[in-house]
This record gives sequence, structure tokens and C-alpha cells, in this order.
Amino acid sequence: MVTYRHSISNPDLKRAAIVFALLGVAVALRLYGIAVEPLWHDEAISVSRSERSIAEVMKRNVQDVRPPLYYIGLRIWRSVLDDSAAHLRSYSTAWSLVGLLALFLLARDIGGWRAAVIALTLAVVNPLDIYFAQETRNYSQTAALCTLGSWCLWRWMIVVSTSPRGPGWWRWAIGYTLCATAALYTHFVSVLVLVAQGIFALVWFGWHRYWAGIAGYALSTVLVTLGFLPWFFLVKQATGSASLQWPEWIPVPAISSYFSFLGREFFWGQVRTVHEHWWIPTMILPVLVLCICLRRVYPNRSSVPCPPEQWRQVRILYPGWLLAGPVLLIAVVVYFHHPIYFRPRFSMFLLSPFLVLAGIACNSMRTRAATWLGTATIGVVMLTGTCMQHHTYQKVYWKSFVKLWEEEGPPASIIFFPRQLEADARYYLKQPLSSADKREIESLLPRLKGARLWVCSVTGYGYDSWDGEFDYYQWLIRLGSVRPIAIPTGFYLQVVTVGEPLIHDAMGGRLDKWYGPLDIAGRIEGFDHSSQFHVLEYDGPQKTPFRWSLPKAWFSLGDRDNISTVILNVALPPPVPSGYRPELEIYARRGETLSGLFDSSPVAGIRDYRPDAFEIEFAAPRGPGRLWIGWTIGGVNLSRAGISGDERDLGLRINWVALVNHRN
Repeated sequence: MVTYRHSISNPDLKRAAIVFALLGVAVALRLYGIAVEPLWHDEAISVSRSERSIAEVMKRNVQDVRPPLYYIGLRIWRSVLDDSAAHLRSYSTAWSLVGLLALFLLARDIGGWRAAVIALTLAVVNPLDIYFAQETRNYSQTAALCTLGSWCLWRWMIVVSTSPRGPGWWRWAIGYTLCATAALYTHFVSVLVLVAQGIFALVWFGWHRYWAGIAGYALSTVLVTLGFLPWFFLVKQATGSASLQWPEWIPVPAISSYFSFLGREFFWGQVRTVHEHWWIPTMILPVLVLCICLRRVYPNRSSVPCPPEQWRQVRILYPGWLLAGPVLLIAVVVYFHHPIYFRPRFSMFLLSPFLVLAGIACNSMRTRAATWLGTATIGVVMLTGTCMQHHTYQKVYWKSFVKLWEEEGPPASIIFFPRQLEADARYYLKQPLSSADKREIESLLPRLKGARLWVCSVTGYGYDSWDGEFDYYQWLIRLGSVRPIAIPTGFYLQVVTVGEPLIHDAMGGRLDKWYGPLDIAGRIEGFDHSSQFHVLEYDGPQKTPFRWSLPKAWFSLGDRDNISTVILNVALPPPVPSGYRPELEIYARRGETLSGLFDSSPVAGIRDYRPDAFEIEFAAPRGPGRLWIGWTIGGVNLSRAGISGDERDLGLRINWVALVNHRN
């Protein structure tokens, strides 16, 4: 009994118990709901890249010019567990726990025990870490390796600084070298984090004239490079080139993307619907964290160097640089080379240094009550983001697609936009599947009359990942009648019955483009804005989509189409009260922004009520920029009129939008 009480009172055991308790909570949060959402495209790609033997995994990733370490690990993991979504994703969960432990060790060595516990607590409930811990992708592994490397490098620098000729530093040098090599073999973009680490180490060693440290880091860099060369030559031998093909879909980032992750992903994870409304107010918290840390770095305006006991204050610069340095480096790469910065993903590599700073900032409060109040404030916001993320569907719900496939039977042909979606469909249907190209459909057309084609995409997709993709899509939906089916969480299916009459025929075949009331990125946008339009609805046995607007609304068309005429198929709201006059006015203008649209003269108008759907046709203004189309109409509220319980303010019903292009 005495031994038992003594062991419980041992401070080290108590601290270990706290850490393991927090890790237990982390496991629970990361496993909770891990299989609720189905695998999406990138996860299906991870599965396909880890198929068959390890040799096959290596070969596949050589051909794709992708580092193989994550996929080799996933292949080994799959050999132990089955291929369920939960088991596949749990591999990332394991790496997330490694990253949490590395974060704790780094924060402990920089800020002390209490700062480390605070940082670990925040990481346990952080929505961004939880998101990638529940996804079959290589981000948790990369982040964990980078954090572990940051810790090894810090220990290396401290050992060399306190005892330049003493033993022990080489162990940390080896550990850092292994972590850096593994990170490169996991994700190429990790090189930016490694370069940032190297810059700090070289400046540290040079400032303190530790030439042996500089030589040691140079040797580590050479070893990392040599360790990566075998993969470089394998790729070059297999593909004829070792240059990396960066994704074309990554846009040039806005300036705010280089810092807004502090108030977006760090607190709200991947809940993008919250980002736009809350990221600016949320920025108060990270700004306070950074200001407190800066105050510790520069406690006064004296130019007297910090005494040895204040070195812990100077060490704040290390996580601060690991937070800012990679962003500065990637901005340079984007400016001079190619857009490779995608904030929702890259921010995962910056999370650990921020949490270290948050732990230091909270621990720096003057009273213990203030410390835990600050921790609770940050933690509650992050936990709120985690809860919202858990209740927000982030991925395409492929199980609904499978159910529809089983109910309606396989179509004559299926086409995916983008084509990569076929990997997701193959995974869930458990059968071979291939997206048909235009040449294949043309060869089958004589035998396809009355048959059904499935045109599959994701909501908002721009049909521009390859030349001619949008023209192919428009050609497909003109082959016959179109029955749209919206599947929850972003999947959009259009069933084309070949040979049946369609809108294009009813309009004399003169339409060049036809759109439903749905956003297509870069081409037609505005319908998904809840401040202007109500949710998408469906009408009739063919489930034709339509959308009610508010009394004042607008949408825009991209400037890539040479538009001469716009045709809107619309309907007016129910005529209540008696004698209702819509007083509909349509506006149109060209420009880069919405500004001035409703100040111009109307291009069309309807004064009297019409009971049925009708077309409004008007000439499109000439000039550069997007084409903005808006309207005002006398709104109808059926609830206030005592007709029904529908409390919406109904404006104009939009059935479809068609375009006629300039003829040369």
C-alpha cells in the first residue's frame, strides 16, 4: 500500500498519466464518426495507389511521380486490417497521435511542462488535426514527421549550444536526418518546412559561432539529398523526366490566403460555410497569441542582451519562424514558378508551431486563472469548430450513388466530370467502370436511341480541367431529355435519355449554351448564394430543377462565351393578394464587379401577371468582363398572405438560362 501511494504521488507518473489521458481523449475524438462519410476522390486514389504488393505500390507511385512512403505504410496497414473506410482512415489516426506526442515534446522543451500540456490540450480538440486524422491521405503523416523533425532539430541546437564539444548531439542529428528524409518521401511540399527549419538552424549556429553545428547540418542535408536520390533516378528512368507535374487546378492564391488560415482552418477546420462569416472575428485570438509571444521575445526596449535565464523567451522565435517561414517560402515559389499553395491542406503543416505558441502565450498570463481562462477560450472555439465539422458533410455521399445504381440499373454509358471520379465509383460499386469519351459515345449513337446516359459531376464543377471538356458536356446534354438528380453533399447526376425531345429542339435549335439554376465555377455563378436564392427544388415526373429567387437577386456569366443573346425561362410567384402586379425589371451589364448593375436602365420588364412559365429574351451588352444579370420584382410571401405556411419571400422562379453566341 505504501508503494502504491508513493507511486501515485510521483510527479513524473502524474504527468505521464495526464499526457496519456489527453491522448486517450484524442483517440476518442478521432475515431468518433470516422466512417460516417464515405471515401471521396483523393481517398480513393490513396487506396488505388496502395493496391497489390509493395513492389506494385512502388511502381504505381513512380509512374505518378508521387513519393511512396505513405502508400507503402497504408499497404502494410491494409494487410493487417480490412478495407473498410474506418480501418483505412485509422492509419492517419495513428500518425495524428504520433504528431500529438511530437508536439508535446517540442512544446515542453521550448515552453515548459504547463505550456506543453496547454498545447497538447488544444491539439486534442483541434478540428483541422481531427479532419486529416480521419482521412486516407498523407497529410497527418507529413505533419507528424515535420513536427518530430522540428523537435529533433531543436534538441540538436540546444545540445550544441550548451556543450559544443560534448557528446549526444549526433543522436539528435541522426533523428532529424531520418525525419527529414521520411517527410520528403511522404509529401514533396514538406521540403518548404525543411528549408525553413534549415534556415533557422544555420542562423542559430552562425550567430553563436558554432561552426561544428553548421558543418553537422550541412552533412545532414547531404545525407537527406543522397537518401532521396534513389527515388529521383527511379522516376527519371520510368518517366524520362524527374520534373514534378504540379496540379493545374490550384489557383493563384489571394493575398489573404497567406495568413487567413490563422482564423479559418486553425479554429474551424474544413467547415468552409463558417469561414467566410467568422474568420475575421476569429483572427482576434491568433493575433493575441502572437502579440503575447512577441512581448515575451522583446520584454522591454532595452538593447541589453538577454541574460541566460531569459533564453526561453528567445526560443519563441523558433516556432514563430516555423509558422511564418514556410508561408514566405511558398509565396516566393508561387510568384516565380507555379501555384502550389492550397491553403486548406498546407495549413496542416503549420498547425503545430502555432499550437506551441498558443501554449506559451497562455502559460505567460500573470495568474493561473488567466492562464486557464485563455486556454479554455481558445479550446472552446476549436471544440466548437470540431463539433460543427462533425455535423457538416464534407464529402460526396457515394452510398446514395450506389443505391441509385441498384434501383435504376446500370446505364448504357457513364461519363464523369472530372474523369477522376470514376475511381471513387469503382471503389463503392466494386466493379470495373470507365468514363466514356466523346468518340466512344459517337460510335454507339446509332444503337443508343432511348437508352440512358449518366453524366456525373460535383456541384459547382467548372468543366475546364482539359480542353474541350465543357463542349463535350454541352454536347451530351443535347442528345436527349435531361433528368437532373442531386445527390446529397455535392454530387450531381444528369440522366440523358437519348433521342427524346429537349429544350434545344423546342427553341428551334438555335441555343449555343443551356444551364440549369446551378453554379458552374467560372461560367455561371450566383445561384448558390442563400442571400439571393432559395434552395434548389424539383418539379414534375422528370424532376426538372428550378429555383426561387428573392425579390432582388442576380447571377453572372463568365466572359469566355461570346454571348449575344440571353434567354431566361421563368415563372412568376402566385398572384396574391388579388390584383398582384409583378413589376418585374431585368438588368444587365458587363464588368468585373456587380457594382452599378441596378443603377443602369432595365433591358426588359414585365408589368402584368402571367400564370405560366415564359421566356424573357434580351440582347447582351457588349464589352469586356463578366455579364451580370439581375432583377427586381414585387415579392410574395404566402405565409403573410394566409395561403400556406411557406414563410419565404418569393421573387422570380428560374427554370433555365440559355445563351446564343455571336455569329461570325
